[in-house]
Amino acid sequence: MEILLDTNFVLTCVKEKLDFLETRKFGKVVIPKQVLNELEKLEKKTNGRNSENAELALRIIKDNKEEIEFVELDGKFADSGIVKYAENNDVVVATLDRELKKKLRGKAKIVVIRGRKKIEII
Repeated sequence: MEILLDTNFVLTCVKEKLDFLETRKFGKVVIPKQVLNELEKLEKKTNGRNSENAELALRIIKDNKEEIEFVELDGKFADSGIVKYAENNDVVVATLDRELKKKLRGKAKIVVIRGRKKIEII
C-alpha cells in the first residue's frame, strides 16, 4: 500500500515535532513532486515559521530520499492530482485538509494526526 503525503500534512508534522516518515508503518511513502514544489516555494518566502518548517521538511525528505517514492501527479495543483491518483491506485492519503478529505471520501483512506501526537488511518 502507498501512503501519499500532502503539503499540509508534512508541514503540520514538522510544526508539531512529529516524524511524517512514521507513515512508513502503513506502507510505502509517496510524495508528489507538486508537494516538493510547494515546500520549495514556502521555503523561499521570508515569513518566518512556515519558511523554517518547509526548509526542515525538505531537509528530512532529502536525507531519506532512498526510502521515498516521488511521483508526478496529473494537473498543476497537488490537491486535484492527489484525487486523481487516489482514484487509480491503492493509496492512503495523509492530509489534514478538510476540502481534500471531502473530495477523497469513498476513494481513499486518510491518515490524520490525532491529539497532536499520534498518526493514524481513519
